[in-house]
Amino acid sequence: MIDGQGNYLTLDQRYTWIDNGLYDMSRDGTTVVGRVRPTSDMDSDSMSVKSVIGGTAQIAVNPLGMTASNIVCISADASIVAGSTGNGSNTFGYIWGPDGAIAVPPPEGYTYASFSEMNDDATVLIGQVARPGQAEFAIYFAGTGWAIASEYFAANGVTIPEGRRISWLNNISSDGRTFTGELDNGQHFVAVVPSPGVVGVLAAFGLMASRRRVRGGGV
Repeated sequence: MIDGQGNYLTLDQRYTWIDNGLYDMSRDGTTVVGRVRPTSDMDSDSMSVKSVIGGTAQIAVNPLGMTASNIVCISADASIVAGSTGNGSNTFGYIWGPDGAIAVPPPEGYTYASFSEMNDDATVLIGQVARPGQAEFAIYFAGTGWAIASEYFAANGVTIPEGRRISWLNNISSDGRTFTGELDNGQHFVAVVPSPGVVGVLAAFGLMASRRRVRGGGV
């Protein structure tokens, strides 16, 4: 990482960030998350970390029963991170905060879950859930659980244009009420919930600036 004067910002010297391995940062820019390899063994498998710039990197803590975790997003104050966790047989959503690391199972009827983004205080997260032959973008609410994105939008009076499906849900606002994504015909949208009416569609690519880049893959 390089600052405005062209100086490299050092991270934990025990590790080296893999290519495209930095996924997200805290609002004040002091803490980042991503994937690294040990400097002493660059042929080893990469590991997911939360790292203070110029300080120590914390390797992702695996929830009970899980063997690997992938961090892709971080709360505004850097207290909570999220992504995916797995054990070779299952992949669940992953949340690691002051109370420890937890695996978040998918909603009933689904076999896969992962998170890709969160609002400022990690009370609303977006991600994907899947079952054989079907994948859906979903929203997770701390305390109440999962909701399929299209169903949640419709229940709050925000309807996707007829005949269209959500092909990507990529961003969420600080307060957890505004979402950006893409439909299966390539059109981008902004959905504000609760807000009666039809989702506003941006017909051309490039008209919507994404606050954060696409995340790394799941576990």
